[in-house]
Order: sequence, then structure tokens, then C-alpha cells
Amino acid sequence: MRTMRRTAGAGDTYLALVKKFPIRSIKTKAQHAAALRVLSRLSVAGIADAGTSQYVETLSQLVDDYEGGAGLKLQLSGLTAVTALRHLMAEQGLSVTALGKIAGSQGTISDVLAGRRELSKSMIRRLAQHFGVSPAVFL
Repeated sequence: MRTMRRTAGAGDTYLALVKKFPIRSIKTKAQHAAALRVLSRLSVAGIADAGTSQYVETLSQLVDDYEGGAGLKLQLSGLTAVTALRHLMAEQGLSVTALGKIAGSQGTISDVLAGRRELSKSMIRRLAQHFGVSPAVFL
């Protein structure tokens, strides 16, 4: 007699993840930190299937809701490429000269910071890679 072997489906993965870390609204800093740890672990592992993807999407929305209500989200609507660049430079203690070596040239960076020139696509790519941010920050 043959037995049928059942392969794990998307629903099975989702339920297994829910058993490990239930999907619930986040109300405390501790719950927020725990949810971020789970999301971090899953992002490092990569999305295995549709069930994992659904779980990550749902948990991410709960984290986003908590962060919005707790005032943890940054308001980026008025952010320009220059203000983002100035902030990132200050955060890392970079001078115009140091940033010029990363992005192309000191003169070009000076012109960008003064508003006389726009960032080129290649500069945006290098800056995004160096600062570990999305290139969209500089658009």
C-alpha cells in the first residue's frame, strides 16, 4: 500500500510562522522589538514561498501601524535630495572632500549642496550604496 506524501503548502508555512510568532496588533515597545527581530530573521532567510510572503506582509503592516501611532515614523514628504545628503553626511561625519571621493568629485558635490547642480544617476547609485539607502532618497 502506498502512502501519499503531502508537501507543505503556502498555508502550512503561514500557520507554522503564526504558531511561532502570532499575528496580533502591536501595542508595546517589547512587542515591536520582537516583531522586528522576526522580520529581520525572515528577511535574512529570504522569502521561501507564498505563505512566508503573506506572513511578512501582514506582520510588516502591523509594525508600520504601531510605528505610525507611536510617532516612530519619519515624515519624509518635504525631504529633498540635498537635505537627505546633508543629513547623511552629518550622521557619518563626512566632509565635502570625503563625500567627493565617494561620489565623484568634491567640486560636483559642492555644486549639488549649493543647489547649482543635480545629482547624476551614477552619483545617486554610489551614494545609495555607500549610505545603505534606497536610491529614491536622492530623487
